[in-house]
Amino acid sequence: MFGFGPRYATSDAVTLKKETVLKKVDRRFVELEARVTQAAHDLAQTSGLFCSPRVIAYDSATGIIEFEHINGFITLGQFLVEKPDNIIILRRVGREIGRASCRERV
Repeated sequence: MFGFGPRYATSDAVTLKKETVLKKVDRRFVELEARVTQAAHDLAQTSGLFCSPRVIAYDSATGIIEFEHINGFITLGQFLVEKPDNIIILRRVGREIGRASCRERV
């Protein structure tokens, strides 16, 4: 399963739990990352072309974002590194993000 969202599979600032993932990010960007990831999740649900975890909660004071844990999830970047011939997926995601940006702002 591939997706677009937080790079929790490769970060050392991440705690994997059974049903959630806790990610520590720079406090200046926690709200932006949470909003962008949630928008990606919403777009993924609508388009069906990729997966992105749902944001459960975030704390601007601590820089912690809690995401749903999707078994087998790898980021889009990891997917392309592992299988660079699958760049077609990047085109699909880009197309859907372009469509979504015409409808709403993150």
